[in-house]
Amino acid sequence: MNGKAFREFVNFDHKFLSQGKLSSELKELMAVSVAHVTGSPYCMEIHVNKV
Repeated sequence: MNGKAFREFVNFDHKFLSQGKLSSELKELMAVSVAHVTGSPYCMEIHVNKV
């Protein structure tokens, strides 16, 4: 992934996990589910390790 796209993703990921009414734990579980559906090994590693 190019540098700018990666930074934008990290920024989005941080905002998603830190804002809103849902708990951080629930958001991480949702992220793990999405990572498995999309088959993204990078996202699986990042989010599975946070749960």
